[in-house]
Amino acid sequence: MTVISVVLAGLALVWLAAAAIRYRRMVDFRLHIRDRADDFLARGRSAGALDYPPAWLREERRDRGIVMCAGGPSLLTQAWTNLDVLRNELGCRLPVALYYVGRDEMPEDCQRFFEESFEDIRCIDATKVPDRPLHPPARALGGFDTKPFALMNAPFDELVFIDADSVPLRDPARLFDSSLYAEHGNLFWPDACMLSNLVLHPGEFSPYGLRDGRARQFIQGVNPRIFDYMRLPRPSTRERASHETESGQIVLDRRRCFDAVQLAWFLSARPEHFRLFFYGDTEMYRIAFGVAGRHFCQIPHPSHNAGVVQDGVFLGKAVIPRDESGAPFFLHQMHRKPSLDAAWSSLTHVTSDPAVDHPRPRGANGLSMLARIDELEDLRPLDGPLQKIDQRIRTSLETLRSRRADAHLPAPRPRPILQRRILPW
Repeated sequence: MTVISVVLAGLALVWLAAAAIRYRRMVDFRLHIRDRADDFLARGRSAGALDYPPAWLREERRDRGIVMCAGGPSLLTQAWTNLDVLRNELGCRLPVALYYVGRDEMPEDCQRFFEESFEDIRCIDATKVPDRPLHPPARALGGFDTKPFALMNAPFDELVFIDADSVPLRDPARLFDSSLYAEHGNLFWPDACMLSNLVLHPGEFSPYGLRDGRARQFIQGVNPRIFDYMRLPRPSTRERASHETESGQIVLDRRRCFDAVQLAWFLSARPEHFRLFFYGDTEMYRIAFGVAGRHFCQIPHPSHNAGVVQDGVFLGKAVIPRDESGAPFFLHQMHRKPSLDAAWSSLTHVTSDPAVDHPRPRGANGLSMLARIDELEDLRPLDGPLQKIDQRIRTSLETLRSRRADAHLPAPRPRPILQRRILPW
């Protein structure tokens, strides 16, 4: 018994020592992250490394294009259906740069299948992209930080970034004609979540009231302290009326904000710290634009929600980001991913009611954006372009199933176990 106690005590001391080291790094992050960001911008500007066009793109860059990130069987399936909609349903002819990370994510035969299936698409291995000035590799590339990496390296002056599961309802080239884009050189979209000073931590849950007075619990959100550490004004200070950033679609004129784009990539090399304040890369761009002194332009219209109705409850499966006029422009399938191995579930209803505000209640079998239909003031059947695109995704998925042997999709990889972490407060 004494030996077991000694072993347990030793393991506890090791864990505490590791926790202390992580917490010290977190404190260092809180105290110095803004200074490091300012130093990055100062060094880059003095060396000319933030000028546009960068030396590595002067030969191959094009005016406008679409950027995607996809790798592995799931994301590549989503990307294939998305590209089919773009090329064969919407008639979009913008060139596409699709980034993946290593041959484990996209074998050569799979790359050939994509490039032969769709006109003017180029699949780019992010691990083969040479190191850029001011960007020594701090960690293995992958996950959310692939997105800012692709934004920095894409061979387009102006680009529309689209998540593999965010399907346009109209030709994305129209976004370059936006008056907001013409004024600011960037467009971002609001997430379903509202920025709240009451939310303790991404992954934790806290009740608060919606603007119309109805109660809504279990909202997951951004911890606003990150803006304090970055010495930026909090975007949400009056009645929590601001929305978080939804980075499933981004429009950029890199000639006007290349320093902010590079800073976003620089900051994304520290996900073990930033993930304590928000999920993924969502607020990274707002922070980078703020530190670089660039105007961050977010579409003023909250997204609608699409889903199904079961047993008197609306189950949200996707959000519908809108353009600056308020018209639906994307179908972001956040909770219904096209898959070759799962049954397809068509969307049936749409709502613009704010009672569906991206809650993530525990014990709901992984579903989110739930609301009783008698609580919703606006609930209507799916129709028009949304229904047409939803049907096209189904058709595209069936086509890929029939060509599965030709696609040579990679084998799935096990998901890594999340590391334990210490909260910074």
